[in-house]
Amino acid sequence: MLDGVDLEFKQGEVHALIGENGAGKSTLGKIIGGYYHADAGEIEIFGERIDAWSPRRALQLGIAMIHQEIQLVPELTASQNIFLGIERNFCGVLKGSEIERFRELERRCGFGVDAHAIVGALSIADRQKVEILRAIARNARVIIMDEPASSLTADEVARLHEVIARLKSNRTTIIYVTHFLDHALTPTESQ
Repeated sequence: MLDGVDLEFKQGEVHALIGENGAGKSTLGKIIGGYYHADAGEIEIFGERIDAWSPRRALQLGIAMIHQEIQLVPELTASQNIFLGIERNFCGVLKGSEIERFRELERRCGFGVDAHAIVGALSIADRQKVEILRAIARNARVIIMDEPASSLTADEVARLHEVIARLKSNRTTIIYVTHFLDHALTPTESQ
């Protein structure tokens, strides 16, 4: 149960919600992402008070959530997953411009993901990069990451921190939900 939560996030900041199981970290992330509704209080996003809140509305305002359980279609390619549901079309006919759009995203982010790679064959770290690219393709200004390092090796956690630093430098706000302080700190911060 959450009680008396008052938070403010600014553009280009990285915030970690850290605590034990049951502390309400994921619940708070899901309220911000529109998946759960607050029983009381108010939510203000980018200066606008929000009454009707949902994942769709959150995404329209630039808030995306990357869940602990990766939500990609394993049989599709990275680019197909990234643009699933936002494909460009003309009168319902796909224009097939996803590879061009993928290359532009890759130029901006530099994640090193192969557009044609089948997602089911990718490492967990690369799948998370696909999820992040998916959020960016939807013009997310805020990305909530729920336990992003829970299944990663130490090297993959380091790469995730590089991705977060790159997003921060592009003025994307990150809300990082974790049980472990060392997962939220970069190697230079933890020394």
